Amino acid sequence: MDLVISGGEDALLKSLDFKLPPSSSYVQQRRLVSYYPSGASTFSPNGVRVCRFNIVGDGWLDPASLRVYFKLANNHATDRVSLAGGPHVLFSRLRLFIGGTLVEDLDYYGRSHELLRRILMPPEWVKNDSIESLQVYQEGAPGTAQPEITQEEITAGNYAMLNFAPLLGVMACGKYLPIRLSGGMQLELTLADGADAISVGGTNTTYELQQMSLRCAISKLDSALESSFSSLMMQNKALTLKINTFHTQSQALPAASAEVNVSMVRAFSRLNALFVSFTAHNGQAAALTHQAVSFINPAVFVGDGAGAYHQESTLEWDAQIGSLKYPESPATSIPETFSLLRQAVAIHDESIRTLNITPQSYSGTNFVIGVPLQNVPGGAFTGLNTRSGDLLTFRAKNVAQTAYNPGRIFVSMISEQLIEIREGSVAVLD
Repeated sequence: MDLVISGGEDALLKSLDFKLPPSSSYVQQRRLVSYYPSGASTFSPNGVRVCRFNIVGDGWLDPASLRVYFKLANNHATDRVSLAGGPHVLFSRLRLFIGGTLVEDLDYYGRSHELLRRILMPPEWVKNDSIESLQVYQEGAPGTAQPEITQEEITAGNYAMLNFAPLLGVMACGKYLPIRLSGGMQLELTLADGADAISVGGTNTTYELQQMSLRCAISKLDSALESSFSSLMMQNKALTLKINTFHTQSQALPAASAEVNVSMVRAFSRLNALFVSFTAHNGQAAALTHQAVSFINPAVFVGDGAGAYHQESTLEWDAQIGSLKYPESPATSIPETFSLLRQAVAIHDESIRTLNITPQSYSGTNFVIGVPLQNVPGGAFTGLNTRSGDLLTFRAKNVAQTAYNPGRIFVSMISEQLIEIREGSVAVLD
């Protein structure tokens, strides 16, 4: 053993290293700024629905600091406004342009945000985020579906100030964005239909979004470093960003069917994961059909189910991309499905991180199927290349034909993209 240890390398302990940490004196200033929408100043599902922010000027944008801030006013004389979730449910689509080039186009935004930032995040993270969303967080009792997060209702004639972080890939890229060198940016938000934004059972959609602003941090660099970046780009070299983004497709399903079989086409150079979820057919309980917050489990369950007796899910599913099946043998149980979901979010080997899902909610209205496609979970550029035109097919058997019979399927595709910022142009490589 001593012989093996002697081949190792000694390193100076941090407690014995008295070097000062590196500084960042080239960042001369950090300002907290606000941008305001161009054109209209008030937005509603029955009026102006598209809000655009133009981000121009000098400096470097810290995308992690980006927040959309607004006043939600209830204009009804007597009724209350009750949102189905956080402020994200008010929006159906987000688009980000850099230098006039469309970089991200996020459809079904309210549902996608609910999936990726409510269900698939750790409970403590969700609890903290609910503070920015003016939501009420209550610890769930042992028999409840999940710790309950509800939006505070706005009474007639009153308002609430809301704040949320857009679910954009550039926000998590870990790089500052050069505003001037990239030719400026534009963030476009489209409001959702009122029925998709308000809570189950709610009817009041006479609300307005007022005093909208985009708040973020802008850093100013010293002239020497700024000149070096300018010189780099004048040599036709690019600043390259790697981002993870998503694209969601939806398809209606036939009523009273015991099977699901859908096909979709979407080409990506690196497809990392799929997240599949369902809503029930229209005409069922509103809690099962809400587009933004309903994630039903469509399985047929067998067993007594009374008291503490077990009910077993008989749902079988698999996904096929080209000639490859994921998994190779269909998943046939809740434990296997949840295990694959954890792999799809690349946390199967991180014991300290959890999802905001309980056994009761996963069997009911917080059900998501995850399909991991990376060769190395969490590793860069290890996803599946679908550029050859491979058809994506999802199949499921033993689907419930009761109230939980699925009426619509949503497939969120998580992919890696590169953004190249050059002098006078921006390119997206997906």
